[in-house]
Amino acid sequence: MLTDKEHKKSNQKKKKLILDLDGTLVAILMTQPKVKHSVVHVQRGNSKASAYVIPRKGLRRFLKTLNMHFEIQLFTSSVKEVYS
Repeated sequence: MLTDKEHKKSNQKKKKLILDLDGTLVAILMTQPKVKHSVVHVQRGNSKASAYVIPRKGLRRFLKTLNMHFEIQLFTSSVKEVYS
């Protein structure tokens, strides 16, 4: 396991790779799916809801492989309240 200092030093040598979160790496649904998922509780104004997050098949291995060569940064163009 790398220390924070070692991690920062190794990332300084890597190129940045920016990946879209919602719709690319994970699927986010507002209705409960029948497959394995995580639940995120969200609030939009006065209403509350649950968002169901499903990682894409092979995501963990994909990110581990990319992390050997790139500094990975995630972004989403989705609504701010969903990820707060």
